[in-house]
Amino acid sequence: MFHLHLHKLGFALLFVSLLFTPAAWSQDAPEVSTLTLEETVNLKQVIKAVISPTEEAVAYLLSVPRKLYEDGAAWKQLPIVDLEGETRPYFSAEVSVSDLAWSVDGDAIFFVGRRDVKAELPNIYRIPMHGGEAQVIFEAKSEIKSIHPSPDGGVCLHP
Repeated sequence: MFHLHLHKLGFALLFVSLLFTPAAWSQDAPEVSTLTLEETVNLKQVIKAVISPTEEAVAYLLSVPRKLYEDGAAWKQLPIVDLEGETRPYFSAEVSVSDLAWSVDGDAIFFVGRRDVKAELPNIYRIPMHGGEAQVIFEAKSEIKSIHPSPDGGVCLHP
């Protein structure tokens, strides 16, 4: 059973990694035109992926470039892909997520993010795995570098 989950999870991770790779980069792809400068600056990139403790899904941080000629860093969104390859956006649009961690039981995801782009500091949020609104569980007073789930169902942070 464990190997079956790892096998399915491997396919899910492969799907996520290939999802944002242009077909033009494949050696076996038919002859296509090269990427334009505009297309290269609009490429999305997976920057972190974390497998759930139940091995049923992968949460990942997706770097999404801003519109061409718009100032600022890329948006960092939080989608989740399940074993069937179904991707759902959990924290998306013009947001910035800097870290994520699954709860110990895999029922929720904790993440460090800015919902308001003008916010000075990000907060720690908790969102249920099977949907619902992200809730602020900790309002930051200083920068947060990383978070880690604790056995009691909470989250530990590293300032």
